[in-house]
Amino acid sequence: ASVSLYAGLAARALGATRIILADARASVRAEAERLGFAATSPAELGGPPTAALVVDASATAPGLRLAVERTAEDGICSSVGSLHAKVTLPFSSMFVRNVSVHVGRTQARSVIPQVLEHVETGRLRPQDVTTALAPIDDAVEAIEAHMRGESTKTVLTAAD
Repeated sequence: ASVSLYAGLAARALGATRIILADARASVRAEAERLGFAATSPAELGGPPTAALVVDASATAPGLRLAVERTAEDGICSSVGSLHAKVTLPFSSMFVRNVSVHVGRTQARSVIPQVLEHVETGRLRPQDVTTALAPIDDAVEAIEAHMRGESTKTVLTAAD
């Protein structure tokens, strides 16, 4: 859940003024709203595609297809979820709308200086996504709570 929230923070830091997060989980939508994003469920993403940049972090084939379908003309859909053995994409529609799909991770080394600059100036605040902090000595309990609860990002800290 945290990947889509980080993507929204990065988009805002780069100047996006309208960020919509679609997630089936109410707890993730609540976190998105807390961060100042519009939040909706994927089922409510009706209407024509309007987003020039769409990030698919669903890690599902239907999620990737929906993300591509919501990408506007001349837009880019970036899938960071995972690869799928079988996924059907609307290639004819993508061709007509000139939609590009990027699958994979970014070349992190090349953008680290810009990311750090945004963090240093306060335009990017990744710590805002963290919903739980726990000492490393409590890792087992913290991760179990993370997996069973509604925490979107658990960070383990070094012992004092």
